Amino acid sequence: MGKPFFGATSRIGDVANEHISMSSAGVCVKDGSTTKAEFGSDVIIGEVDTDKTNVQISSGVMNFRSNTTNLLTISADGQSI
Repeated sequence: MGKPFFGATSRIGDVANEHISMSSAGVCVKDGSTTKAEFGSDVIIGEVDTDKTNVQISSGVMNFRSNTTNLLTISADGQSI
């Protein structure tokens, strides 16, 4: 297991494997260089990449996406596909 590193971007865990990265932008859960979840001004759970799906939660809206393309949007105004 890697040593924790504390600085402008702090990391806990082995950066070549599973670890957490924290900065003023938020917290990222990572597997090597692959981001599995982000918690910042938006929350993204899942990978953002070609042929990958994820859920993005932003102010007043939740998007179910393929990469960055919204497949289903749920908001206070209703839902759209």
